Amino acid sequence: MNCLDPLISIIIPVYNTGKYLPKCLDSVAAQTFTDFEVLMIDDGSTDGSGEICDQYSQFDNRFIAIHQTNQGVSASRNNGLKRARGSYISFIDSDDYIHPQMLDLLYMAVCQGDYDFAMVYNKIVEEYITEFQSIDIPNLQKLYPKDLICNILGNSDMDGQYIVCTNKLYKKDLLKEVYFSEFKIAEDLVFNFKLFHKVNKAVLLKHDLYYYWKHETSAMYNVSEKYYLDRLNAYWECFNWVSSGTFSEACYLIKLYKVLFSIRLQSRKAMYYNNISKRIDEIYKHVCGNFLKNRFIPISRKVLFMVLYYVPLTYKAFISFCEWKAKKIR
Repeated sequence: MNCLDPLISIIIPVYNTGKYLPKCLDSVAAQTFTDFEVLMIDDGSTDGSGEICDQYSQFDNRFIAIHQTNQGVSASRNNGLKRARGSYISFIDSDDYIHPQMLDLLYMAVCQGDYDFAMVYNKIVEEYITEFQSIDIPNLQKLYPKDLICNILGNSDMDGQYIVCTNKLYKKDLLKEVYFSEFKIAEDLVFNFKLFHKVNKAVLLKHDLYYYWKHETSAMYNVSEKYYLDRLNAYWECFNWVSSGTFSEACYLIKLYKVLFSIRLQSRKAMYYNNISKRIDEIYKHVCGNFLKNRFIPISRKVLFMVLYYVPLTYKAFISFCEWKAKKIR
């Protein structure tokens, strides 16, 4: 490894994840690919996480501890981007961990076809995996701009694979002038949405190599008014990147409407519901015209969504029906 000019910079924002951080860092240290630097951005932790970062930096000069006052995950990643020396960038969350071959396979894949980035599947786990299956011949799939935009705006569980930044290896040049927005949630949606409009081609490794550790302090469990507002505003920010009247806009608007309905239902009993409802109405007024005029959205879908919007209780009934129908099919 060339310590002065590593091939890959791994950026890990750290905030009060001392219980999980050693497993994360150990999984990075165990990589079969070794030409990397690890920028551990301690975001003002108070549980000893910062000290753990210092310990790893003392025993392995590839691990670099950077301490800052608490500013949030987006500021931590942006700080890492400014300091990164590698030609490629990878992000890992400090309470997750990765397969021993992940960096090796991502680097091999991205170089194989001169791709702008490579990605793997992330997998939600509830316990630490100790035995990993070796991958000799990876299953690769080429991705083009239209694929990426449609997938990130998809209406299935797979859209999350495209939204997150932590299961990817990016060319550093692709990230020029693109930074994370100051959202508490869905910050990677806006980040990747902007990037996907710059991509010529990418590649997917169809393997579960990134492990998202599901626990009680995960972001998915910490909902608040800011959580909901940030999610709404993140999707609203993406609207400025969609061309009017296109198929991509149709995919985006269908996704946005589902987000509006879902958040309104989830927050309906919260004390801050009126603030959330007001923001939903503001966004709806801006996009309703585009939704009704877009020729790629079927009339039946337009009628259905108008009913779901103006008669909120019908959305809960609609979701219950869809869940019942899905169980019946199984």
